[in-house]
Amino acid sequence: IDLSSFFHQKPTKKRLEVSDLIKNIRYGIWAVSYFEKLKVKEIILDDKNKANIFFDGNKYELEFPGVKGEFSLEDDKNIKLKIINLLFKDIKVQVDGNAHYSPKARKMAFNLIVKPLIEPSAAIYLQGLTDLKTIELKINTSPMKSLAFLKPLFQRQSQKNLKTWIFDKIQFASFKIDNALIKANFTPSEFIPSLLENSVVKATLMKPSVVFNDGLSPIKMDKTELVFKNKQLLIQPQKITYETMELTGSYATFSNLLEAPKLEIFLKTTPNYYGDSIKDLLSAYKVVLPLDKISMPSSADLKLTLQFLKNTAPLFSVQGNVNLQEGTLSLYNIPLYTQNANISLDITQEYQYIYIETTHTRYENMLDLDAKIALDLNKKTLSLDSLVHKIRFNTNNNINMRSYGLNNDQDNPQPTKFSLDLKSLHSIIQEGENSEAFRRKIIDTIKAQSEDKFTKDVFYATGDTLKNLSLNFDFS
Repeated sequence: IDLSSFFHQKPTKKRLEVSDLIKNIRYGIWAVSYFEKLKVKEIILDDKNKANIFFDGNKYELEFPGVKGEFSLEDDKNIKLKIINLLFKDIKVQVDGNAHYSPKARKMAFNLIVKPLIEPSAAIYLQGLTDLKTIELKINTSPMKSLAFLKPLFQRQSQKNLKTWIFDKIQFASFKIDNALIKANFTPSEFIPSLLENSVVKATLMKPSVVFNDGLSPIKMDKTELVFKNKQLLIQPQKITYETMELTGSYATFSNLLEAPKLEIFLKTTPNYYGDSIKDLLSAYKVVLPLDKISMPSSADLKLTLQFLKNTAPLFSVQGNVNLQEGTLSLYNIPLYTQNANISLDITQEYQYIYIETTHTRYENMLDLDAKIALDLNKKTLSLDSLVHKIRFNTNNNINMRSYGLNNDQDNPQPTKFSLDLKSLHSIIQEGENSEAFRRKIIDTIKAQSEDKFTKDVFYATGDTLKNLSLNFDFS
């Protein structure tokens, strides 16, 4: 049978009516029932694609491009379809089950089991009701170790980045749909929007890990609950870690699925010694914080966003806060000591701003400030507004560079300690009191003992004499 000319006809825009479809099915059953056996050896669909059909009196076998099936069809009061085996070759999925159509209700109920051939342990159970205008579907699955069978659904070039994310960057021990209620309208322009708007899905991931960037360690999770509702996927892990960072309370959302899918990750950490882990995480996305050598408890509350656009790398942005407790760090390689610091990040593709507020931030023995710092990483500028506790510059650099903690009294520094080697002193005395060695030893000893007394403050200010200090720097 050559049907190629039929398939080349201009498609009609007339909507298929259920009654017409059922009538055609019944006519087909009646026509075939006149034969004990019927075999259509070759149906020509076009130059490259052919099909065939076989009926042995009880069941039908058919093979079309991409589809091979075996089923039985009965016409009693209801039309009953039993799918013995239905294979979708391209996506390597096998379907079996049954369906009943009630002419009186004009609805079809069905129960199907879908089995991916490349994941033998997986089974997807579908129970649905449709009038071929709308559909209501209940879904649950067995635990599945892989979703690779879904890859053929992501063949468009515009889906390349999303496909890489789903199948390469996310790993897990098992995935299971606990329950899902799907509702959709079969009108072509409304099918996907109605599916996303009216569907509710609850699923579970066991031991997933996600690599957000090739230069980063994976974020690891234990049991993770997935809830899709109101066109948004909520990802809630019970326990989550990144390297040494405990991220308890962190979660993610996946939204805007039809146009430019957006993944938002809300990272929360409890105070702990994380070193440069937060900085390293951001640097993988070319966000270079001028902070390092962080030696203090820190915590973070950040929102990381990845927006997947067509034919381009995902857009990255980060907003949120990092809180630092008492300790030391370096800002542009300048060693600082601070009681606490709050770092606010506002970084997108267009701009990169960092705001730092600190209390009692000290540079060696010279500065003690409450600072408000604004950094523009794109323009490489820094502005500082500060409340002065103390500024001191001394002629003695040993005093200027003396490090101290919170309890040190900087106005009354301790005398410089010196050591006296008695063995060397004995040999010097033997050379005589008029010797050059004896004279040099006396001078060095006096200088060491009195060094602090010979110093002078070049500049000294406190909050009483200088309340504020503002500076601007250009690092470009």
